Amino acid sequence: MAKPADKPKWQACNVLAHGPLGPRLWQIAVSGDKFALARPTALEAGAALQPKLVAKDWNEVVRPRLNILWLPPSHVFVRVVQLPKAEDFSETLSMIEFQLEKLSPLPVAQILWTFELVPARGLSETQTVLLVVVPRNAVEDHLGKMEKQGYLADRVELPFVDELLAVQIDRDGALLFPVMEGEKTRFFWVAWWYGGVLQSIGQIHLPTDSDPAEVVQAQLSQMAWAGELDGWLHAQPRYYLVADASQVAEWKDRLQARLDFSLEVIPAATEEALAPMTAKRAARSDPRVGLLPAEVVSRYRQEYVDKLWMQSLFGALAFYLFCVLIYLAIVAYKGYDRDTTHDLEVAQGTTYTNTLKIRDQVRVLQEQLNLQLAALNCYLAVATNLPSELSLDTLNFDRGVKLTLNGSGSAEAAPRVTDFLAALQKAQFKDQRIFNSVDGPNVTLKPGGAQINWTLIGNIRRTEVE
Repeated sequence: MAKPADKPKWQACNVLAHGPLGPRLWQIAVSGDKFALARPTALEAGAALQPKLVAKDWNEVVRPRLNILWLPPSHVFVRVVQLPKAEDFSETLSMIEFQLEKLSPLPVAQILWTFELVPARGLSETQTVLLVVVPRNAVEDHLGKMEKQGYLADRVELPFVDELLAVQIDRDGALLFPVMEGEKTRFFWVAWWYGGVLQSIGQIHLPTDSDPAEVVQAQLSQMAWAGELDGWLHAQPRYYLVADASQVAEWKDRLQARLDFSLEVIPAATEEALAPMTAKRAARSDPRVGLLPAEVVSRYRQEYVDKLWMQSLFGALAFYLFCVLIYLAIVAYKGYDRDTTHDLEVAQGTTYTNTLKIRDQVRVLQEQLNLQLAALNCYLAVATNLPSELSLDTLNFDRGVKLTLNGSGSAEAAPRVTDFLAALQKAQFKDQRIFNSVDGPNVTLKPGGAQINWTLIGNIRRTEVE
């Protein structure tokens, strides 16, 4: 026997029932070992389920949700099997598989089946198994209807199992469960409890052309005789009607008139109460047994994986397009910023060029002004310090850098040239010397020896123009 797959830790459950009155959905909140009804959702007949309620997406990876589909009771075969007590679930499963061909009303290849262990109310040497057999085509047709509404079931369950296990009874007797289809009762489940053990379950189908109560009474008598033959029925049975108020009003008096013992009433569990019970039982069920075909499980799983892949691809594509849009936006912004900067550079370049032009013009003017000032300072220094014994013949102002003085005088005035040189070296304007240096003197005698020619060369101190 293969090892059972690990059961996911369910975080929520959906229970969907679909009948003549339309679909009904219950959402079950799971907290640890507690399964509580969150809210029922009434759906119009033929209306599609809201994807956010039942669809499986990436949230299933973090918060697994169990989708349960209630199977209509029609075409369902339920049988009680007494088996030796087993040490584990796998052993019980093997015993049922071994005799399934004998227990099933249809060929094994045409059915889907599951089972539930029913606890005994007392000491028992055997274990009671409730075997549920359903034609495969009936389940597949029902699943097909639900798929059209977007509901992919993880488990297919029969709510009658939970309704049966929910009944608390401490006496021997037969439990009658009327089953409604639409607004009419179509048949009865009859569960026989004797010796604290569920001994048998049968169905009583109600005719449309005769008295239903008479048929029920006759079928119950036949079931009781069968129990006597099997050896588990030893006394006149008691009968219990497990039904809601409307069914009690319809059947209690009609059945009481046909039965020897008084008919006691047990309130039936409502669908709102059964839904959390089904969710709890399904969440604990072994994945190796169930009414969901294995090929359907594989197909649903593959569709879910494909859906995740497609969502991932679309998500990656959307992210890529988003990145492209962001990139294009950044490029557009950078282009705009570049054009703006270029325009600013052009404007600033024109301004800079004009500024340089003006600066050069100012520099030229300042240079001219400095030359004029230097020339005037040189004139002032020469005029102030020239000795009266000497005469100035020429004054050459060379590019504002060099001043050449040529003059003449008597031979006796030759020493005054040296004095004039010393005076020029010390000449100042605004506490600054006018000349860096004065070269000379260069004195020569004219023919006859009575006159001299003298020359002085001064290096003008210049102020640099910034």
